[in-house]
Amino acid sequence: MRAIDYMLTRPEIDPKRIGITGNSGGGTQTVSMMVCDDRIAAAAPATFLTGMREFLYTGMSQDMEQMWPACVEYGFDHVNSLMLFAPKPVAVLALTSDFFPIEGTRKSVADYFDNETILPDMKKIYDTLRIQTKAGVFLDDALSECYLAAKNRRLKSALLELTTEISIKKNIEEALENFNGKFRNEHIKTFCMVINQAQDSGKSSQLLKDLSDQMKDLQHSINLKNKEALDRKVQIVELLIFVGLLAVTVYSLGLEITTSLGI
Repeated sequence: MRAIDYMLTRPEIDPKRIGITGNSGGGTQTVSMMVCDDRIAAAAPATFLTGMREFLYTGMSQDMEQMWPACVEYGFDHVNSLMLFAPKPVAVLALTSDFFPIEGTRKSVADYFDNETILPDMKKIYDTLRIQTKAGVFLDDALSECYLAAKNRRLKSALLELTTEISIKKNIEEALENFNGKFRNEHIKTFCMVINQAQDSGKSSQLLKDLSDQMKDLQHSINLKNKEALDRKVQIVELLIFVGLLAVTVYSLGLEITTSLGI
């Protein structure tokens, strides 16, 4: 942060184009800066960003300066750093064989990109479950219809595994826990909680309707955000076209003047 403070005193530095990158411990600092300093415009953390679960599975010790106190307790994982930094550009740099497992890196990046693309599918899933349960279909049987409603390939595959596990083990709570473990996504986490709650309360139809309405409102907010981003891009393109036309006009005018003067 102090380095950025100094950079901002330099007249040759554009304050809107400050980026950061670092390797290993520097990757840790890069991710920390992504979360803590709004002045960063782009970032490229290297050989650090992974997933807590995947790292614990390695059985390895970790450098203490790369451990964030209480983050595991409060559910903060590496992927949350990407979410907090969005929509700014970020390049996650990693190795296939490293102290930080590549499996966690791939999963964190996949979770980051899937977070919003999964949302429309989740609304369809809630609507499908609500219709099925209202028609008298048992909740665990109705889950098998959700596979057809999903378009996101990762979600579709996980739903197929979920329904298969339920049909084989007959333990929906354990199957949902395994399903949730495949993602780091608040929509998936809420979905699993609602299904378990519906199983306990028997009020599945109303719970699913409430969640479907919430998904609709959330999707509307995302659509507005995407529209604003598109409008900004259109304005930039229009500005570039105007500048191009202005340049052509000035060039033509200059050419005409030089020709008339016989230069």
